[in-house]
Amino acid sequence: MIKICTFLIFLLLVVTSVMIFMTQNRMQNIVQDIPATGEGEAMIGGNFALVNQDGNMVSDKDFRGKIMMVFFGFTRCPDICPTTSVTFAKVLELLGDKANLIAPIFISVDPEHDKPSVLKDYFKNIDNRIIGLTGTEEQTKHSASVYKAYFTKSKTASGDESVDHSGFIYIMDKNGVYVQHFPYDASAQEITDAVSNLLK
Repeated sequence: MIKICTFLIFLLLVVTSVMIFMTQNRMQNIVQDIPATGEGEAMIGGNFALVNQDGNMVSDKDFRGKIMMVFFGFTRCPDICPTTSVTFAKVLELLGDKANLIAPIFISVDPEHDKPSVLKDYFKNIDNRIIGLTGTEEQTKHSASVYKAYFTKSKTASGDESVDHSGFIYIMDKNGVYVQHFPYDASAQEITDAVSNLLK
């Protein structure tokens, strides 16, 4: 009986050792597969190519030299997106002559509905300096993925189609590098202060 117990304990130790060894190897391989990006570097932002409200194809590179304020939303959004759009307009107003150094960008997460003409009409009533961008489903998903923005189609209580989405305003410097982000309900003054600091 003692021999059997001793053998079982020995077997258990062997199996446990093998499992620990295999787990360590797997974790090491996973870590090696992750590209080194530098300590503290935020992986937010990147290349995108979309169509603006005038029907012209633009990319992130077209906004180099300007501070980008980027938001993902859709024109049929009942609350978050109108709030953010009005905030963008107030920021531009507060910046005065420096507003031309800013690119306020609204990327639609509802490309099926938000065609260039829809975006143009939408921002004509808020501030036509806001840049509305749209594209194919693939282009939209790619743009959202590089900004780590979330969106998914949903149904309202009445059965209408809607889009659930994250509500962050991303601030990118003149080189398109992420600086910080704000919640959609941040004050225009907060955002203006942050942007003004980047213009100094």
